[in-house]
This record gives sequence, C-alpha cells and structure tokens, in this order.
Amino acid sequence: MALILHLTFLFLTTIMLALSLTVSPSTEFSTTLLDVTASLHPQQTQPNPTPPPSSSFTLQLYPTHSLHNPPQKDHLSNFLAQLNRDKARVNSIVAKLQLAISQVNESEVRPEYLSSPVTSGESQGSGEYFARIGVGQPPHNFNLDLDTGSDITWLQCKPCERCFQQVDPIFDPSGSPSYGQITCDAPQCRQLDQKPICKANKCQYQVNYGDGSVSMGDFITETVWFGKTESVPRVPLGCGHFNVGLFAASAGILGLGRGPLSLPSQIKATSFSYCLVARGSNRSSTLDFNSAQLDDSVVTRMLSNPKVASFYYAGFTGISIGGRRVPVPVSTFEIDSSGNGGILVDSGTAVTWLQNQAYEAVRDAFTSLTVNLPRVPGRVLMFDTCYNFSGFETVKVPTVSFVGQGGKSWSLAAEAYIIPLDRTAGTFCFAMAPMQEALSILGNVQQQGTRVSFDIANSLIGFSPNKC
Repeated sequence: MALILHLTFLFLTTIMLALSLTVSPSTEFSTTLLDVTASLHPQQTQPNPTPPPSSSFTLQLYPTHSLHNPPQKDHLSNFLAQLNRDKARVNSIVAKLQLAISQVNESEVRPEYLSSPVTSGESQGSGEYFARIGVGQPPHNFNLDLDTGSDITWLQCKPCERCFQQVDPIFDPSGSPSYGQITCDAPQCRQLDQKPICKANKCQYQVNYGDGSVSMGDFITETVWFGKTESVPRVPLGCGHFNVGLFAASAGILGLGRGPLSLPSQIKATSFSYCLVARGSNRSSTLDFNSAQLDDSVVTRMLSNPKVASFYYAGFTGISIGGRRVPVPVSTFEIDSSGNGGILVDSGTAVTWLQNQAYEAVRDAFTSLTVNLPRVPGRVLMFDTCYNFSGFETVKVPTVSFVGQGGKSWSLAAEAYIIPLDRTAGTFCFAMAPMQEALSILGNVQQQGTRVSFDIANSLIGFSPNKC
C-alpha cells in the first residue's frame, strides 16, 4: 500500500511539474497599467513641459482643440468623425503611393480628386497638431498643420478665389517686401510633383488630398520666422488662392517630408524632432530643427521608398506583445524594389495601420493575453478588438513594443494603444487596424508622449518616451 501511495505521489508530482513547465511561459508576460478613470475623465492640467533638446530653431506645437473648438458633441460622435477623417488620410497616402508605383503624375488625376465629396472641418473635429510659424516682413504668425507625409508648405493668401475659415487673418502678400514670385523656369518650379503650371510666367502649385481637400495658387518665396528673432529668407511656399477642405483652425500645411521642397530641406536642417501631447491636453510641446538625438532613444534605420521620396519609414525589426516577439512577415518592416512594404511614420494619421497579416498576428497575440478582460462584441469602424471597462479604475494590459536596432524596444504607454471610444459606456478599443495594401502606418496616437527624432543626415529615426 505504501509503495502504491509513493508511486501515485511521484506520478502526480511529475504531472504537476510538466504542467508548470508548459503553463508558466504562456501565463507570464509583461504588463502595464491603464488608468481607466483618467482616460474617461481627462484633467485639463498644465504641468511644466520637459525642456526640449538643444536646437537651432524651435516652434511651439499644439493639439488642435487648443486652437479651435468645434461645435460641442458627445465624445463618441467626435471620435467617429476623426476616425472617418483618418480613413480618408490613409486612402490619400495609399493613392499617392499607388500612383507613384504606377508612374502616374498626380496632376493627371486632378478631376477625380476635385469631384470627391468635401465636408467642413468645422463639424468634423480634427486629429492634427499645429505649429505656430511666422511668415513675411514684418512677420505674421499662422497655425500650420504638421505633416510629415508631404513636402510643400502652404498657407491661404489674399486675394481669395475660395478660402476656408481660419483663426488668424489671411496672409496678404502685398504688404510684405520679402515676398517673391517663383518663375516657371526656376529650379523650385521644376521640383514640384505635378507637371509645371504657368500663369504669366508665374509658377503655380496644386496639392490634392484623398479626402477631397485641395490648395492651389502661386508658388512663392518668403521669409519664415521661428519665434521672434530667428528667420530664414527666401523659403519656397505655396500661396493658396483656391483652398477647400478639412483644415479646421489652420491656415495651411507645414510640409516636413523628405523631398527637396520640404521645410527641413529648404532651411538645410540635418534633423528635426517633435513630441505630440495627448489629445485633450492643454499642454504644448515643441518642433525642433537641428536637435541632437536623445541618449535614451530607441533608434531605427530611416528607410527610403524608391517610388516616393517624401515618406519616412522606420526600420523596426519586430513587434512584441507582453514582452514576446510576434511572428509577423519580414515584408512588414522592409520596402521592396517596387515600393511596397515598410512602416511609414506619419504625423497626420491617427491610429496605427498594419498590413493585414501582421495586424492579425499582433491582434491575436494581444487578445490571447486579455481573455480575462470583458470584451465588447462586434466592431466599430476599423476596430475589431474592444473592451468594456465601465466600473474599472485601472486595468493591467499586455505591453506593446516596437523593436529597434540592437534589440532595444520602444514600449508604448497603455493610453497610446488602448483608447476610450465611448466614455459613457466605458468602451475602450485596441487602437490598431488592418490594411489590405502592402503598407503599414505608425499613427500619431501611438506617438503621443514620445519625442520622435528624424536624423536626416544619418538616416536614423529615434523614439524617446516621456520627452514632451
């Protein structure tokens, strides 16, 4: 009898040891804390911002709501409007990429863009960030929408054939002695993406966006001011006389792309960085040019697309959920010779979009570690992974990280990937979405609270958390 009990004990011990060896790795994972209460009821505080890195030029950077308050709606309606705009932004990026791959000039499809439906940004809300910049002599300050996905910096100008409402008075070039018209044979005119457009030997520009927004007018040079004392003369700008679209409070676009006509290229900046504060925050941050890479940055290669020179791609080597590397296709991170693949870093897109196969792997890894959290059935727009956190004050969620050079990981704050969709119902969603196209986009929700550095001279992108 004693022998039987002893053998039974050994058998049970062996089974329990085997179970512990198989269960422990699947149950132990890294987590971070989501403050549900703070997400549902954000406090309008103004803490001291983190001092920006040393730079030669600095601009203040604001979230949209601090400059423009659209008509009051419930949070869900406003957020759904932002997500619809986000889809239009993504469609615009995809269309630009597909046209480049097909070697079709954007100006050749202008009627299609102009026939797209356009609704007012007054009722749509906005997900953009704005920089305050001076233009002309003497300088007049304007709010320009930050855009890493385009090159041309433009603002509305008098006389207006058609202009949208903006916060500041519309720029009047007739009152600025530093105003200069770019002629049709000038190098800057030939560098425009479109076919050259001439009007009495005046170079004309046109910029079309996937949501139907458009700006057209004179291509000029002007003095650009960074604060009250620093300025750069003869910077190429679009002076828009015909402008339609979803630009809410801004006077135009601040083009930060990689092309020759972008602001960084024109002021000969070797680098720039920004930190996007959370939506709903009263804080501001900075956009800095020629700033040094921060020591704690997670660094990736800055990849180039052979078909579209304007885009910045981050050469991540992997994605981790709960501290575990997710098996995603290599094409998620690399750009092939035809221009497909890669992860585009974009200031204008809100949520992160991943190639479908990569998204499914990331989502499945995340949901497998959140089986104990109450799910919301179905999907809302692009979101298929949502939770009901009503009644919760805090929730532990798996960490989400992007892996850079040397295996160093950039871990996102929980608020950067679990976001409140319906504050009344306590509905939160995993802020990533699938793309059918061979492209991924790192959105500004995931970038919030992180200083993103673009080292143009060395082709590197750095991510440094908590540096706003």
